[in-house]
Amino acid sequence: MGKYVFYIIIGLLWSSKVPGQDNLKGSGSERTGQGIIEGEVFVAGDKPMEYANVALYKSGDSSLVTGTVTNTEGKFELKEIPFGRYHLNVDFIGFKKKQISDIVINGKTPHQDLGKLILQETSQSIEGVEVNANRPQVSYQVDKKVIHVDQDYTAQGGSAVQVLENVPSIQVDIEGNVELRGSSNFRVLVDGKPSVLDGSEALQQIPAGMIENIEIITNPSAKYDPEGTAGIINVIIKERRGSGLNGMVRASGSTSGSLEGGINLNYSLTDRLNLTTNLNYRDFRFDMKGADERQTFGRDTISNIDQHMENAMNRKTYSFEAGLDYSITKSSSVSLSGGLGSFGFGREGTVWTEIYTEPVSNRAYDMTKSVFDLENNYYDINLNYHKWFDSKEHTLNTSLYYSGSENKDINTSKIFQTDDEWEQIITGPSSFRTNETGNEDQVRAKIDYSLPTSTGKLEAGYQGRYRRQNYNYTLQNQENGQWINDGDYLNEADFSRWIQALYTTYSGKMIGVDFQIGLRGEYTDRLLEQQALDEDYRIHRFDVFPSMHLTKQFSQKDQVFASYSRRINRPGSWYLDPFKRYRDQYNARTGNPGLKPEYTNSYELGYKKIFGKSSATLEAYHRNTDNGITRTQQATEGELMIHTVENIQEEISTGLELSFNTSFYKWWNINLNGSFYRYSISGDVVEEDVLQAGNQWNARYNNVFKLPTGTRIQLTGSYRGPTITPQGEREGFFTANAAVKQSLIKDKLSLTVNGMDLFQGRKREMMLSGSGFENYVFRQREAPVVSFSISYTINNYQNGRQNGDEREKEYEGIEQMF
Repeated sequence: MGKYVFYIIIGLLWSSKVPGQDNLKGSGSERTGQGIIEGEVFVAGDKPMEYANVALYKSGDSSLVTGTVTNTEGKFELKEIPFGRYHLNVDFIGFKKKQISDIVINGKTPHQDLGKLILQETSQSIEGVEVNANRPQVSYQVDKKVIHVDQDYTAQGGSAVQVLENVPSIQVDIEGNVELRGSSNFRVLVDGKPSVLDGSEALQQIPAGMIENIEIITNPSAKYDPEGTAGIINVIIKERRGSGLNGMVRASGSTSGSLEGGINLNYSLTDRLNLTTNLNYRDFRFDMKGADERQTFGRDTISNIDQHMENAMNRKTYSFEAGLDYSITKSSSVSLSGGLGSFGFGREGTVWTEIYTEPVSNRAYDMTKSVFDLENNYYDINLNYHKWFDSKEHTLNTSLYYSGSENKDINTSKIFQTDDEWEQIITGPSSFRTNETGNEDQVRAKIDYSLPTSTGKLEAGYQGRYRRQNYNYTLQNQENGQWINDGDYLNEADFSRWIQALYTTYSGKMIGVDFQIGLRGEYTDRLLEQQALDEDYRIHRFDVFPSMHLTKQFSQKDQVFASYSRRINRPGSWYLDPFKRYRDQYNARTGNPGLKPEYTNSYELGYKKIFGKSSATLEAYHRNTDNGITRTQQATEGELMIHTVENIQEEISTGLELSFNTSFYKWWNINLNGSFYRYSISGDVVEEDVLQAGNQWNARYNNVFKLPTGTRIQLTGSYRGPTITPQGEREGFFTANAAVKQSLIKDKLSLTVNGMDLFQGRKREMMLSGSGFENYVFRQREAPVVSFSISYTINNYQNGRQNGDEREKEYEGIEQMF
């Protein structure tokens, strides 16, 4: 199906070609009367400036013609400029506005390259400037969505997870677990570098207050790691601008007892040397209630286990990071950064359990009090070298990354036999605990080379990744106040994986279509040494990952884009280790050493339209996954349920995503987005044939009201529709949030009050079934919760956006055009 999709795309793009518009540098531009203006924007120290505003005006009446912002390399390009005389302004907060006058576009000079434009810092300090422009919370680029965190006041005091709750393509459950288009298998990067932690754990520890943007890349090119079948979530930390000392201090608290705070500082010693440091602390607390109702079907009886539970939970993180950037020469620079931190999760709760059979026998009751504590301490160091050659696109980048971590989790349970009123009837509880410890080391080395050609750009590189884990598991019973090891449940295992990769991409323009094609090859050597079972599980595998991106700009207001990529999800050590681990007396977990990697082929086709003060984006996608990895449950003859993982033969998702942004008035911005997709599963699960399909949908709205007093009011709501799983289905839920933000002291100080899940609609409700069992699961988090946040900027620390009425009007004029 994939190749037919791309044949259709190419055909549409070819048919849209208008003679005479392919080459604005040649005779075609003379016939159409249009041209191109391009250039590059840099700051002192020869660093590219991203997101600088570029506005083009007519020389005669100074009316705004068009505009754009610079990309990550500081480049901009204005297309389809009518013949005439213009002046161009380049502006960035904290820097002097640069104007280029007397730009002439005509038949003789249809293409104007303005070259390198250097912005100088303003001599007058502009302290603590904050973004006030009415730009949308989510913007779209050819290969990614960009979430502007400063526009989401409901996330203040939270983490990256709270930011993602209002983002297209993302779903978040009540425990903070993130899914990208229905999949939890995605890759997390921080400033383009790998995170020490994986997936949702990494996102839960990054405070929203230190994030500038979050990039959602659903179809990464071959340059990126192919790990993560759903794509990549890249968290961009706030930039520090200006000389001398600047930074931000923030703190927040909530009615649930959560606390968060941090300080980010930047110090520029010279134009060539810059120092940064970040210190963050977060203690996120919430209560959870729930129920489990399980039926197991025997030959003559039905066994029932009904449970109700209450838990007090918390996620606690702290981190310290420091780094330096040094410009060795005008054409080379080096950066060194490192950090250490801790990520913890705790749960203290009570579970009330009733056990009986049908036909009814004597009922048994027990009450379990448990304490779970997980702690992961880590550190990392990253060294980067960047070299420019004869042009800014002719570069060599090298990086070396190392991280180490130690983790431990202890789960202690005390079980009391009770009567039907939950009163203890036997003196002294029975107690057991599980203790799991481990350590991990990761090493990454990468070389990237970029070479401009006469028709495009060639990129190539190498990456090596090594990961080693060692972990131990112990189950202990308490006897006479002493913890005694259970000899049947002692486990030790070693896991190692070495991946070597080569890639190449080529980008250019053909028949009016910008394109990028890429190919990546990876060799994997993996070994799991299971000490307790005296078994080794090893694989050698070579995989190929192609990618393709296409985009067609019909005008400043119409754009079509398409992409394809192949991705992989390699199972980790916990998914592979077959040793049985107990969670409690009714549940145990085991891995599957026969688990295969899952492979996903992902296709996307999108269209973006700008009209007036509004914009709309429609994306269609198709994702086909072979050997999908899914969690399953298996009933035993007793009361124990085994939780494991298996491969599903095929998973298919085909859907549409629509996002609409508009401003009815200057003070009111609305963003609506939703998705509808068809999801199907086929294969064998626990030796049973599975063939399920269903329609699923999600919707969100976001309103921002801007008052002249510096007050911002935000109202958000989202609905996550029901969804199917390999062994059942999950019900939908609705949640609503509200926030008020007030800026004070010339925008240096900001106060935010945020109300989360105002109508207590957020929940997880599932019905699962399999061979010989049915299981109903319900969870609901404490709500509503009100948080209070405060932040203060030092000197000109900011996100790199415009401010002030004059700049805001200019931005809004540009926003209407592109």
